Amino acid sequence: MERIVLNIPHAVPCTNFSDWTNPENIKAEHDKWTDWFTDIVFAPNVSTLRETLGEANTSRVIPVFAKLSRFDLDLERLIGDPMENYGQGIIYTKSKNGLSERTLPIEETVRRTLLFVEHHAKLSTLLQPENAILIDCHSCPNDFSEAGNAAGEPVDVCLGFNDDSTRPSDEIIELARRTFTDAGYSVGINTPYSNSLIAHPNRPSLMIELNKRIYMNEKTLEINPSADKVNRVLNELYGEILRT
Repeated sequence: MERIVLNIPHAVPCTNFSDWTNPENIKAEHDKWTDWFTDIVFAPNVSTLRETLGEANTSRVIPVFAKLSRFDLDLERLIGDPMENYGQGIIYTKSKNGLSERTLPIEETVRRTLLFVEHHAKLSTLLQPENAILIDCHSCPNDFSEAGNAAGEPVDVCLGFNDDSTRPSDEIIELARRTFTDAGYSVGINTPYSNSLIAHPNRPSLMIELNKRIYMNEKTLEINPSADKVNRVLNELYGEILRT
């Protein structure tokens, strides 16, 4: 592979909940569903890539970050997404449990929609090289990973992909599975989450969903020293993918 594009859409925290009818309720959902520290954990690491690739160049691994919290603009939704019916489309207007709502001025809705278009256009442009792959970078609460993998173990890392032209090769899927299992993590394939963001219809896309327990404290919302290991394993994977 010539290039890896990292889509990191949900790492930005929200700091103001005053536009919601029930700020405490929406903050609780925010704290659970923000992908805390994924901008750090998935970040390219010069020393690890040098060990794997024999070079210190990180320009072949390009992270693309969101500018807003997912609770202000969810870059994983689609324009006209069916979740709009539940107030959970590109711009949330209701909390998941329906206990909090908001209405935004039309000019703010337009501004955020333009940011959505800009983000996806950037991903598509970066994926123009023929040998490029998108890695969709996420994390999930521990209590949503208990479905178990094929061996019946709670999932530490979920690998997700689509059954279409963006499906990664079997080689890359197996490479990702083996890299994490060799590091001691249990892996689920399209479980408990499936699919991956399509940013270019003819480029492979692989979702990596980390169980938050392997790198942070979900109660205090603090990153743990174990995050260093996760970052190293991810960068080992980047290097191996770039060698394919």
